Amino acid sequence: MLRDFDRVTAERDALQQRLNAADQRIDELERDKHRLDALESNCWDVRFDSSPNGDAGDSSIKIEVVGHWMDQPLERVIGENYSENLRAAIDQAMAAPAYPPARPEYPEPEPDADADWHMNPCKQGHRDVGASGGVAACNQCDEKIEAATTQEAFERWNATHPVVQPIPDQLRDATNMIDALQPERIKGMIETVGGEHAVMIDPENGHYGWTFKKHPDGQWVSGRKATEREMIAARSHAQITNQL
Repeated sequence: MLRDFDRVTAERDALQQRLNAADQRIDELERDKHRLDALESNCWDVRFDSSPNGDAGDSSIKIEVVGHWMDQPLERVIGENYSENLRAAIDQAMAAPAYPPARPEYPEPEPDADADWHMNPCKQGHRDVGASGGVAACNQCDEKIEAATTQEAFERWNATHPVVQPIPDQLRDATNMIDALQPERIKGMIETVGGEHAVMIDPENGHYGWTFKKHPDGQWVSGRKATEREMIAARSHAQITNQL
């Protein structure tokens, strides 16, 4: 009994899907009939034109739906499509005003305030650069980047041509001031990793063999005589950290 119920349910669901598909097909056919009726009742012409598609080796098809009027212009393009979609061109014609212009008019696209098409200089520093036709290039040298779209070429160009930001004058002055305040390194004074302690390993220095601790004012203050093990460690640390 349960198997029969599952079979009947599956058959019902399959039938419902077929009915839905049939209804959708009927709707599509009705819309196509309305389009054909509009073409016939208004005596519209449908014109096709092809143009080469750059270096791709093929052509793109332009479709125009043309209406006829008693006053100028006698012929007016009331529907057009550049993607080989005849239905879209007819739909546009069916929505056209009673007295349309010679060709469809489209509103100007709103400028994208977030779009930034500034290209960074080329690797030689030239600023005469630009992007179009899927190519981002320098107009002064042969450097260029090709991509499937101009947007992609533009983005790849800026990604591979980062701008070296100059150091602001205030930051540069502050850095120089900090460097000037730093005490000069004393020959043979080997600092530990933390920089708070040091050992003098220069035999010519009067404090040879002494340990030191850095005062809060940045000056070294002597502590005690370093052990032989501390001297060996200091010499090894000096070679590793290039403090010699």
